[in-house]
Amino acid sequence: FSSISSPQRVKAILTYCLEGGEEVSQRITFSVPVSWFVVPTRISTTEFAALLGDSKLAIASAIAPPPKELATVVEYVARGLRLERVEDSQGGSSLFGQTLHKDPVAVLVRSREGGVTVDLKSSGQQIATSLISEVITSLQS
Repeated sequence: FSSISSPQRVKAILTYCLEGGEEVSQRITFSVPVSWFVVPTRISTTEFAALLGDSKLAIASAIAPPPKELATVVEYVARGLRLERVEDSQGGSSLFGQTLHKDPVAVLVRSREGGVTVDLKSSGQQIATSLISEVITSLQS
């Protein structure tokens, strides 16, 4: 892949055999989301807090539309973006992972008045924007 900071399109030709030995080929195209390049990674709460305080990291945010529950949003973000839970509290959860290039992906999912917010920080704006777009798309369904 040329980049892992934005979704990548893959084109291929799938060839298979039908009963009787007839060979059939089909062109296929699909998108590989950025989350496929994220690896769940354990990190201490101290290290996580330091990342959140790093002003050099890019930020992207989303608000889950009602009536999404905190636990539902946390579960999706953890599974969907392939992140490790760092800490859970009554008001939210912190999640962490790294891209294959070791770019940090730090996420805070919090219950706020009016909904659940998802705040994501990463080393590049394109990574942060791409990942938060995946979150937004899933929360709308």
